[in-house]
Amino acid sequence: MPWFIAFLEGVSTLAVEIIAIRQAIPVVGSSATLTGVVLAVILLALSAGYWHGGALSARWDRQRTQIALGRNLLIATAFYGTVSFPWEAALLEKALDHGFELNLAIGA
Repeated sequence: MPWFIAFLEGVSTLAVEIIAIRQAIPVVGSSATLTGVVLAVILLALSAGYWHGGALSARWDRQRTQIALGRNLLIATAFYGTVSFPWEAALLEKALDHGFELNLAIGA
C-alpha cells in the first residue's frame, strides 16, 4: 500500500506541475522563471508535507498516521482540482493587469 500511495503522489505531483505551467503560459508566456517558480512552490509544499508526515509518524502509531496522511492527500487533491487550477490563470492575468512585473506576478 505505501508503494501505491507513493506512486499516486508522484503522478499527481507531476500532473500539478504540468497543468500549472500550461495554464500560466497563455497569461505570462513561456519562460524559465515560470517553470522555476512552479517547481519551487511544488517542492516547498512537498517538503513541508514530508516534514509534517515525519512529525506525525514519530508521535502516532502506524495506523493513525496512515489514516491522517491519506485523508490529507484526498483533501489536497480536491483543493487543487477545485480551487487552484480554475483560479490560477485568472489571478495571474489580474496581477499583470495591475502592473505587476512578470516575476512578481508568477511568484505571488
